[in-house]
Amino acid sequence: MLPTGTITRRLIERLHDKGEKAHVEEAVAGLCYVAVRLREGGIGVAAVRPGVDAGGKKADMLQDLKGEKASKILEYLAAGESLFDRALGLATANAVIHPAVPETEQDTIELMGLVPGEKVAMVGLFFPLLDRIRRTGAELSVLERDEHKPGISDPGEVRRVLKECSVAIITATTLLNDTIEDVLNALDRPRHVALIGPSTPACPEAFRNCGIHHIGGASILDEREVLRVVSEGGGTPTMRPYLRFWNIPIGTGVFPGGRKKGS
Repeated sequence: MLPTGTITRRLIERLHDKGEKAHVEEAVAGLCYVAVRLREGGIGVAAVRPGVDAGGKKADMLQDLKGEKASKILEYLAAGESLFDRALGLATANAVIHPAVPETEQDTIELMGLVPGEKVAMVGLFFPLLDRIRRTGAELSVLERDEHKPGISDPGEVRRVLKECSVAIITATTLLNDTIEDVLNALDRPRHVALIGPSTPACPEAFRNCGIHHIGGASILDEREVLRVVSEGGGTPTMRPYLRFWNIPIGTGVFPGGRKKGS
């Protein structure tokens, strides 16, 4: 069983030394995302639930971040007083990592190799993938805590879906509300588990031995455009032209192209 906070603490510890040498240059927030840009280079984003903010202190808070060590803001990911604080911590982690832009994009759905009839649990509604998953013939169940979004929220039903699924697709925002370990603990040996979304940190070491087969996230092509989209309240579809998506296998499982380890 994974204790709550295991993965975020691993991430912070892994990035601490690099974060000590980096400083926040700019932080912006919108309705859907926050973004952090570092003085030494690097930018990262993290999704926020609409309506989540830091109250009337948001603008002052963002301004006060300028010049702070990235290592200090990374700690918000575990110790932040609000989901907004924790999103700033995750965006800072992504800025510190600053993954290279891949030459070609890898398709997350193809990587999973979904087949008709198998049960897929999507933890956190991720609209861009809904139709594509359903077209494979797989049986999709969406688990969603936000009462304003469609999905299953009853705790007993959530546990049943997680136990019975053969594929689990987990959105990276579960890193912000301390639910990722609960989700992983509730699974019963699915054949594939993926953590995905532009918020996903490209740090495979933080996810080893957790039952996750691959992580899928995004590198940023155009920093200024991403900052503009975030500040204007845009979401993933608006940001999409300025992103390039990647997938990283974690230890064992499925590799890009569908090749199994050892084959």
